[in-house]
Amino acid sequence: MHAENITIVNILRNCFPDQYQARIDELQHERNAWENILPIFFYNDTLYPYSPLVLHLFEPRYKIMIKRIVQASRKFAYLPCMHSYQASVGDVGVIAELSEVEFLPDGRAHVQAKCRDRFRILDTWVEDGTQGLHWCKVEIIHDEPVESHADVQVSQENENEQEDAGDANVEESQDQDGAAVQAQSTQSLEECARECSQMFEAMMENFGNMRSDIDVAHGPKPENPEKLSFWLASILPVPYHQKHNLLTSRSTMERLNELLSIIRMHQDQRA
Repeated sequence: MHAENITIVNILRNCFPDQYQARIDELQHERNAWENILPIFFYNDTLYPYSPLVLHLFEPRYKIMIKRIVQASRKFAYLPCMHSYQASVGDVGVIAELSEVEFLPDGRAHVQAKCRDRFRILDTWVEDGTQGLHWCKVEIIHDEPVESHADVQVSQENENEQEDAGDANVEESQDQDGAAVQAQSTQSLEECARECSQMFEAMMENFGNMRSDIDVAHGPKPENPEKLSFWLASILPVPYHQKHNLLTSRSTMERLNELLSIIRMHQDQRA
């Protein structure tokens, strides 16, 4: 910042502190809003968080897109679209972040990117004069925490008890039961992730050097159950009809169980 600008900022901050802070807050709000507005890249395949992405952009709308984002957020919305290149409110995709871009003389671009968070579309529109560049406003979505599933179980198990007794002893008992079920659910999730990991490694023993190639392309296998589920989903030969379910599911346990079934199916085929 130039010295003259620093002087002006100091004057505004000292003479009009409330108005200055209000404007700072307003700018931050606008900045946050723009971070959730992204151009859309449509493709007929499903990708997951942490998946690598390699593209050759040649359509006019995507040539416009890449020129803009490479100097800005370096992010775009990757939206799996199997039937028509249209976006709808509620659609789920992944945010892709540029790693490398090589522009060709005719404006085409070779792109390497990494998929990050999942999103749900809140609003979508097409920008005039771009030959069909779609935009969307998104919200980031994550898996539901394990304790939310435990809370549901506790509520169901203690429903009759709550109706018959409302004293402090019952309330204390519910708290203890809730903690026990939550611990059990967490343990089950960790066990399921561990089983997935072990069965995957056993399966990969049949594929020689492919295991090291996977680490190069997708990064090392994560230990976190949610990250592990997406890492495996991006590597395993998931049947077409299951891909979308794995992307949109907000239950880590559900996703891991589906992946376990896929691994077992391939093991049975090789037996």
